[in-house]
Amino acid sequence: MNNIFKLTSFVLYIVSISILSSCKSGVSLSETDFKEMYSSNSDIHQPQYKVYHVSNDKSEIHYMFENRSLTYKTNNEQGNLNAQVRISWHLYQDYSSNQVSDSSSFVKIDTTASAGLKQLQGLFTIQINQGANYILKITATDLNNNSKTISFLNINKTDVTSRQYFKVILKENNAMLFRNYFYKSEKLAIIYTKQPGVTVKGKNYPTLFPVSPPPFSLESPNPFDFDDYIDLEVKLENDTIHFQSDSPGIFHFAVNNDQRHSGLSLFQYSDDFPEVNTTEEMLAPLRFLTSRKEYGKMKKYQDHKKAVDQFWLSTTSDEEKAKKLVKGFYNRVESANYYYSSFKEGWKTDRGIIFIVFGPPSLVYRSLTGESWTYGEQSNYKSLTFNFTKVNNPFTNNDYVLQRSTVYKNPWYRAIDSWRQAKVTSLEF
Repeated sequence: MNNIFKLTSFVLYIVSISILSSCKSGVSLSETDFKEMYSSNSDIHQPQYKVYHVSNDKSEIHYMFENRSLTYKTNNEQGNLNAQVRISWHLYQDYSSNQVSDSSSFVKIDTTASAGLKQLQGLFTIQINQGANYILKITATDLNNNSKTISFLNINKTDVTSRQYFKVILKENNAMLFRNYFYKSEKLAIIYTKQPGVTVKGKNYPTLFPVSPPPFSLESPNPFDFDDYIDLEVKLENDTIHFQSDSPGIFHFAVNNDQRHSGLSLFQYSDDFPEVNTTEEMLAPLRFLTSRKEYGKMKKYQDHKKAVDQFWLSTTSDEEKAKKLVKGFYNRVESANYYYSSFKEGWKTDRGIIFIVFGPPSLVYRSLTGESWTYGEQSNYKSLTFNFTKVNNPFTNNDYVLQRSTVYKNPWYRAIDSWRQAKVTSLEF
């Protein structure tokens, strides 16, 4: 499976056109279906965005597109290949608002594909005053094929020690790190300029977290132990911390040792994360599809590959069907890692296990306090709805907890049986 997240250097040729507008009314974001955000494609190329607050009234929105996600065409007399992307953004007070506070649109023309380079990067600035919170909706349209992606960013300018006041640079190519995780070989420059003369304290928390239980389980998870950490030797010099680590875990950087746990968090998972490449990584998510006894037996195999192969071949005698099932399952695992990772890998989270077992939801609605997923038609009594509550987690803005119920028991086991009998009908690649 292709590694779609590692950063490389780039050369950029840009033409920009700006069209400004403001204070428009329309449908509120809470009434918008967000399902397109959670596709289950075998090769994810969603644009990446990062917010960095430059001053009290100005913020930068950095963006990155994989070149292979764009369509390149010959659009001039010289015969040069180029991609054209329109980026449109709308600023809202919150998800319940139908009032657009500000908006803009511009076009980027990229010719890096002809040079063999892999990414289109850039930034745009928006005017946001200190002390404000907003929701930023960004629509990116590939003008060569008219496809589009929609992303939503939470803008937090109320806390000057929050993650959006930090900028993380990959020293290898002096480019923005768009991921919230990093790899062992990567050297980082962590920049914080908002409060000159402050100290930054680093802590390393372990990341050995259990898989979320099934949706019908009412057991309460153990609370996070904020006292279980190792101090990191870091020093803020000239507004920069130079950092590298070969140890997995949560790496948290707090201004003046802020006891609210505000600050920047970075994560280090497996070497190929979010991809699933080792037999151990393929075995672990099978816990969803197996009994405790069966899974325990599989873990005792000296050859985990044999255990994984035997499981999938037991679902069907049709080898091609088994291959399709394997591809669909692990594609969902990788997609869950991409979309739902928080302080633990995405496949272990509440949204991750629902996504893997049931597939992409038919409808997704989002508010400031959570998300609602529906499988089936809206208002149909046969449809299945999962409600997730957004958790105020100091390490991540992507932690959602399922409102569990025993009513999910039968649908869960029916979905598991569909996998075990190779009857899954909604495999989307």
